[in-house]
Order: sequence, then structure tokens, then C-alpha cells
Amino acid sequence: MLEKLCEQIASTNNIGDYRIEVESCINELEKSGNMQMAQVVQQLSDIPFNRFSKQATNDAFIKSKNAVIRYLKSQGNINLDFSKEEAIRIVSVILKEFNVYIDLLFHRKPHGKCTDNVKKLFDTVYITNEYELQHFLYPVIRMVFPNARVEEYQDTGHHAVRKDIVIDDYDIAIELKCTNDTMKEADLSDEIASDMIHYNNSVIFFYIYDKSRIISNVHSFESAYRGKIEDKRIFVKVVQPVVV
Repeated sequence: MLEKLCEQIASTNNIGDYRIEVESCINELEKSGNMQMAQVVQQLSDIPFNRFSKQATNDAFIKSKNAVIRYLKSQGNINLDFSKEEAIRIVSVILKEFNVYIDLLFHRKPHGKCTDNVKKLFDTVYITNEYELQHFLYPVIRMVFPNARVEEYQDTGHHAVRKDIVIDDYDIAIELKCTNDTMKEADLSDEIASDMIHYNNSVIFFYIYDKSRIISNVHSFESAYRGKIEDKRIFVKVVQPVVV
């Protein structure tokens, strides 16, 4: 039951839907005799309304939602497989080696005994935009983090932002960027700076697939954003693949 309740609450993207799911959760807990759990969920789900700032109210909503999910997980048989620090290291390794995975999967000549279904993939797949990048990366993330989701929309109070991959269990967002010949390094930097501010996750990974090689100094670019926001941990990984 708790797993289902967690999934329903995690799927909400606005305060209205969240309140409906929380009320349903509380009713389910009370029906099953878990009165104390229902009371705690009621307390954690309280969202202070800030009439001066939509952003502050929305941040309070996300904080409340994550607190309710963490509490429900701690009460049932839903155990996180990793600590948050371990999850961060795992995501870091996946992003660091992801381009190797793509190269081995699609650009390494298959064994002679493979059928044509496999052979025809050899040297044929190249990533050209963020959507293709997401299509290939998400299954790898999902393999390790079963509750990872794609295409989460967040209302910032000014406009909606779309997060490419979210791992709610660890409050991690993964934002994907794929450069093109018309993009400038300064524009990419502005995009990242904006996302850093607007995304409300405590850990944000930026994976930059710089196929057009617009970044002049990869090391400098990756390190430029560390520690820029006190309440968020920012990680940037740049890959400059060799595209034939």
C-alpha cells in the first residue's frame, strides 16, 4: 500500500493535485488503522502560502512533497538501495561513461555470428539532439534507479520548466544539453545558469553533449558552476564525441 501511495504523491506536479493525493493517502492510512502515520503526513503536507511570491509557495510545495515521500518510505518496506551520496556517485559514473556505452553499443563492430538485426546497427546511430540523448540515457538511469522519471514539468511562478530526468528518491535532477553549430558557448552558459536557479532539486546534474565542440575549455567549463548556489549541489559533465 505504501509504495502505491508514494507513487501517487510523486506523480503530482501542482499543489491542487498534491492536496487531492495527500487527502486520499490520509484516508487510506486511517482506514488501515495507521492513525499516527496519517497525522504525520497531515503535518508534513502543510504548505505555507506566500502571497508575495509564487516561487516561494511552489518551493514549499516541492519540499513538502519530498518530505511526505521520504516519511512514507521510511515507514514501510520501501528501502532505498543507496544513500544519497552513493546515488550521486553512481549518477556521476553513469554520465562520465555514457558516451563509452553509446560507442560500444552502436559503433563497435558486432560479432560475425550476430544476425543482421544487430549488424545493421553498427556505425549507424549518432545523437543529434536532447530528445535522442534522453531516449538512450534514461534506460540506463532507470536500470539502477527504478523510480526515475522523465519529462517532469515544474511551475516556477514565471513559466514552466521541463526537467529531462528526475530521481525523486534522492531529489536529483538530470538536465541534458546537446550543442549545435548555431549555439554559442555564452548561450549555453546562460541556459545552465537559469536552470540552476529555477530547478528546485537539491542536486542537479548537467550533461553536455558537445557534439559541435563549442566549449573551448572543458575543464574550466565543468568547474565554473561548482558551489555557485549554497543550497544546491551542481555537477557538470561535458562530453565532446568524435562524430564522423
